[in-house]
Amino acid sequence: MKSSEWIPGNELTSSNFSGSIKVDNTLPTAPGKFNLRCDMANCVVSPIVDKKPSSPADTPESPTAAISPLLLGNVELLTAGTIGVAANSIELDSLTLKTKPGQISMAGTILDRNTRPLLDLSGTGQGNIMPLLQLAAPNLQNVIDVEKLSLSEFAVKGHLPQPETKAKSKIAENSQTKLPAPETTKENLFEEQPLSAVALWTWDNLECYGIESERGELWTKYADDTLKIVPVTVLIGAEGKFAGVSRIEFGKGDQPNRFIMEPGMVLENVEFTEPMCRSWLKYVSPVFANATELTGKFSLGIKSLVFDMQTGSPDKLEGSLLVHSCRLGPGPMIVSATAPISGIMGLAGGNGDTSFLKEGAKWLELPEQSIQFARRGERIYHDSLTFQAGKIAVVSSGSVGLDQTLDITLTIPLDLLPEKNGAFAQFLRSQPVEIKVQGTFDKPQVVSAPLKKLGAGAVEGLLKGLLNRRRNTP
Repeated sequence: MKSSEWIPGNELTSSNFSGSIKVDNTLPTAPGKFNLRCDMANCVVSPIVDKKPSSPADTPESPTAAISPLLLGNVELLTAGTIGVAANSIELDSLTLKTKPGQISMAGTILDRNTRPLLDLSGTGQGNIMPLLQLAAPNLQNVIDVEKLSLSEFAVKGHLPQPETKAKSKIAENSQTKLPAPETTKENLFEEQPLSAVALWTWDNLECYGIESERGELWTKYADDTLKIVPVTVLIGAEGKFAGVSRIEFGKGDQPNRFIMEPGMVLENVEFTEPMCRSWLKYVSPVFANATELTGKFSLGIKSLVFDMQTGSPDKLEGSLLVHSCRLGPGPMIVSATAPISGIMGLAGGNGDTSFLKEGAKWLELPEQSIQFARRGERIYHDSLTFQAGKIAVVSSGSVGLDQTLDITLTIPLDLLPEKNGAFAQFLRSQPVEIKVQGTFDKPQVVSAPLKKLGAGAVEGLLKGLLNRRRNTP
């Protein structure tokens, strides 16, 4: 057996279908009590593939990665209830849908079943329903990896949305006036009640952008084409937690769905991890790019965050990274970008024990600080992130492109080599040293280092020192 397109872009196939229905219509107060059972064997949900492109221009230049079919196994639908005369109602005593990934059970009422069904249902779920969600939102698996996502309890209330025909949709788009709300008539027995739903979700393990949570739970509420997401208990690591309240606004027509984070503290007291650095921290500051052996904790505050769920990129992004403490092994980008510092220190009289990221300091330390970041255009800018190796402190500022290109300035404060003497060391203490870094994470390029400028200044300082000595010599 093969179904039509019952989920957008997907069809259902099974090797066998059987069903039975029993109706008791002898009751004096109702048309009948019913019991319905349907069984389907070896059910598979598969994407519908158009094997015959309409024209050569419609043929993709490169093959698209195939979406794996979803194996539902043996599907069983069991329901029992009463059909009522008044309001064309159905009283559901129970409805259970069992599949291989999981099952859902519910009960309640359905009014006006023949024209515009009005639902009032509640129920529970068991097992892992993440595969079912991925059918409705295939891109979800690229962002979230979940083990055993369960729908613990849920409730649905309101009218089912009416399907909008293409003709009606075009009229609505071209019209400048709003269509009138449906009136209550004999055919439409109840006033309009927009569909709403609430649900409590739990999981065993969830990973999103390098952030992992074990055995968490959150509430979702759907109303007015918006899904609000409120965490209940979302622990991250030993002491961290996710506290962000967010929502998904479902676009109408060609408008994209948008994910919006409400302003406030999103992550609290979370431990730094390498997956976070590879995923998103490197955009906040390249200091985190390919960092290893991280220790320390941070919190994350969001002022504005809007994601286009179709492209997966942030339309708006502004917030602050609160570093409580951090030590990390620097990645190749930071090692290359800070290489001129060792040369400067060598000219100033530095030795191997005080050189920057060479034989001396193995780790970078980030003191407690707050780093502001924001997206402007296609780049993410950050202000004044301070890191240090040994006694040498460096301040990073600049931007990282969404294409992973760099435009960074590393500034060494005025107190470089305070214990050293000599004209060059004195010059380093007279003005900050700046190193410009461009290129990409994989191929950083130091496009401007101050060695020549500092060398000329040092020579000028030496000449002035000699002249002063001669003038002061009797």
